[in-house]
Amino acid sequence: MLRESAWLDTLRQLQLNNTHYWKHLQTCLVKTDDCSNLSKRFKTLKQYELAKLIPIEVGCCRPPSVCGYPVVNASYYDLTFHPISSNKDCLLYKIRKPIRCYNCDSCKVFFHVLGFGALSGALTEAKDKL
Repeated sequence: MLRESAWLDTLRQLQLNNTHYWKHLQTCLVKTDDCSNLSKRFKTLKQYELAKLIPIEVGCCRPPSVCGYPVVNASYYDLTFHPISSNKDCLLYKIRKPIRCYNCDSCKVFFHVLGFGALSGALTEAKDKL
């Protein structure tokens, strides 16, 4: 069983590092509106800060907390501040809807850790919204 698990982990990693594959998934993620809905779900900064976010919201919708960007509201971080971390995801994050942190390792790891069931769910949800 351990060998199969290691093989699946390697396969997932190869697929997530495949630019074409990830671009297709990224397009589907944007269509799910998970990130856009944060500002609708959390009307105040306090609500957002106290919320228990799902992994896709943590990894794909906002910059990693190690970046130290000040939170203005659920969908806006003040990127005029220089990140306090050398984490490359800090520079990849953008506020614009089609970018967010979808190219960040913190987003890709969500699918790697949770497996392709999460991937399938995101793709199905995006397809249903088309």
